[in-house]
Amino acid sequence: MNLEVETDEALGLRVASDAPQDSAHAPFQELYRRHGAMSERFIANRIHSSQVADVHQKTWTKAWDHAQQFTNGAGYIAWLLTIARNTITDEYRATARRPVEALVDGSSVVDHEQPVDQSLIDDEEDAALSDCLRQLDPIARNLVQGRLSGRGYGELCNELQLSESAAHKLYFKSKAQLQQCVEHKMT
Repeated sequence: MNLEVETDEALGLRVASDAPQDSAHAPFQELYRRHGAMSERFIANRIHSSQVADVHQKTWTKAWDHAQQFTNGAGYIAWLLTIARNTITDEYRATARRPVEALVDGSSVVDHEQPVDQSLIDDEEDAALSDCLRQLDPIARNLVQGRLSGRGYGELCNELQLSESAAHKLYFKSKAQLQQCVEHKMT
């Protein structure tokens, strides 16, 4: 069946009935192809630019994880943007509880109020990050290091033999794992 001619709602229902099986991946990827850029713009208009990629990834991960909750009573876009809005709210709450910088370039991971010697703390953070990176499996490590060095998903997907959706999910989970690992080592 040609997914491009199906409505968003029909695709959403296919994902809802088949997730997490492999047969749900193609309709979900079609929904992402149709609405990924729009949902990213929606998020970008509401939060700081440094958080857009993370919140966008969390939104689509939640859409996949909770696909069974989609019903034909609402449009898929409305359902997706509700998830995005809730994810933005969750992000604001998490930031208010625990001020931690996003792991963007690896230069600083933990937010410090009044460090005694910033260079010692930076060295400790770098060592913790290096150790945590070594704990990742090689594909995840190469993906994270590639993204942090500015390489695009397309190039990395070809090199690592991953689909783009798998790469996005792996990057998001690996980044969260790294941040949690570094925070643990820094406490």
